[in-house]
Amino acid sequence: MKNSKRLMMSGFTGMLLATITSVTADIKSDADTVLNWAETSFSQTLSPTQPTSTAGDWLYRSYPAADLLVGVYQPDNGVYYITGSALVRGDKPIYYDTVTNILKTVNPKPDNFQTLIGKWLLLSSGYEITKQDGSIVETYTDHRPKNITWEFFSDGRLVAQQDGQTQENRWSLNAIKLNGNAIEYGKLTLTGGNSEQLATSFGLTELVYTMSAGSVFGGSGKYPIMDLSIDVTKIGPYKKNILKMSFQIKI
Repeated sequence: MKNSKRLMMSGFTGMLLATITSVTADIKSDADTVLNWAETSFSQTLSPTQPTSTAGDWLYRSYPAADLLVGVYQPDNGVYYITGSALVRGDKPIYYDTVTNILKTVNPKPDNFQTLIGKWLLLSSGYEITKQDGSIVETYTDHRPKNITWEFFSDGRLVAQQDGQTQENRWSLNAIKLNGNAIEYGKLTLTGGNSEQLATSFGLTELVYTMSAGSVFGGSGKYPIMDLSIDVTKIGPYKKNILKMSFQIKI
């Protein structure tokens, strides 16, 4: 392992860098913030926590157990990753995102993400069930006739409406992947209101949905869509049980 790590380090230095440059305190601070965020967001892979090393224009962390290096390249302010074996082969690092974009997600505020603000119509929900024998079954319910909506406000309120009834919760977002100000992937946490009761019914201690967002083309244009999923395996006898919901911005 030591020889492998030494090879990874020397390869990272020799193949990606030509000269040693100075690193300012601000750049290193931003890089540490981003790399800390990466360790938190991808904790199953980027563990245990590693110190930040400097090599030329790179600030990076090495994760020998995962055969992975993650780093910030100062000339383009980009965040990259590469496996140690790919590095030894001479492959180029894979671009992930800019430091600037990721810093927006570290301490997110609801009004940072205008694409989420507004009223969303629940299109469908269902379960992706993995049985004990490994077979997968998916269920689907069309909710469009019920006119169930979730409305996100920039002050952090979430108001859900169904059958004339209203339920207010609070929402916060850890946006893991952005495209400008648009959210591609993140973790949506609901608190207050009936969120604790709902989490308990799922066998959970908190209500945290995995969120992805995009857009689809309809009859009169392009419409934002949002997909939410949450692991509810604890409520049933299945190997895996994922609740999925799909929303479309209400026009």
